[in-house]
Amino acid sequence: MRSNAQLPGTAALVELVDGTDCIAVWPLAGVHRDLAVVDALARLQLSAQRLGWSIRIRNADDELCALLRFVGLEDVLPLEPGR
Repeated sequence: MRSNAQLPGTAALVELVDGTDCIAVWPLAGVHRDLAVVDALARLQLSAQRLGWSIRIRNADDELCALLRFVGLEDVLPLEPGR
């Protein structure tokens, strides 16, 4: 059985949040999962935190989750299940 993150039409989403309020959302559809993407997400998180916000990733696929674990950023870039 495939997870919800692997179903067609359920692309990973990057959410900019202020506390529990979602400010903006954009998809990671069509983005090749590699260390450049992880680096960009980590930099985005750092920039958001400097403004008092944060980002989280919803519907992350197995490949992105594995990359975040590999580089030790699973706590820095929180993963949220789909809603």
